[in-house]
Parts: sequence; structure tokens; C-alpha cells
Amino acid sequence: MYCLKKRGAFKRVKHSLDLLKKLQRELLEPLEREYPETRFGFDLERTAGIGYYTDFCFHVFGKNESHLRLQLADGGLTDWTRKLLQSKKEMLLATGFGADLVQKMFHLDPYKPIAP
Repeated sequence: MYCLKKRGAFKRVKHSLDLLKKLQRELLEPLEREYPETRFGFDLERTAGIGYYTDFCFHVFGKNESHLRLQLADGGLTDWTRKLLQSKKEMLLATGFGADLVQKMFHLDPYKPIAP
């Protein structure tokens, strides 16, 4: 425990756990209520994006009619604007979405509106 406290790791771990609890309460639980057929959760073993994203990052997956699981989106918090503007209050959520992949793998007509 001494080494964790000395290097500030304990404080970073506590911050991460507090953030996960807040995301669970304020983001995942409302999404689960709104979309009960969809699974939401944390992958604490994810290594992709470490060092690129700060605090948290995410993937969005979907399954097509053939039950092929596809990564559709990726994103997370970055510190680009914090560094650029030299402000500790700055935070940027960057995301990417494979719209062309969704259209191709889910056989969507790009000119037909999606029904709610």
C-alpha cells in the first residue's frame, strides 16, 4: 500500500473506480432502461486505446442477420484540447462511426429512412 500511495497510483485507481460508478449510474443504467434488449457494460481487460484515450474509452458492437458481431464505433476522452488550450477544465470526447460498414453489413438502403 505504501508504494501505491507514494507514487499516486492509489489516487488514480480510486478516481477510475469513481468514474466507472458514475458512468454506470448516469449512462449505462438509463440506456439499459431505454433499450432492455441491448447489452451495456465495461470491459476492464481492454488494452486498445490505452495511452491514446484518457479516463475511459468505448466500443459499440452490433450483430447482423447472420449473427456476425461487428465493431461499429469507437471513442473515448482525449486530452488534446486540454493541452492545446492549456486548461485543466478542457475535455474532448472523440468518436468514430463506420457508417459505410453499417450500411453494407446490415443491408440498409441509404435512401430509405429508418423507422423509429
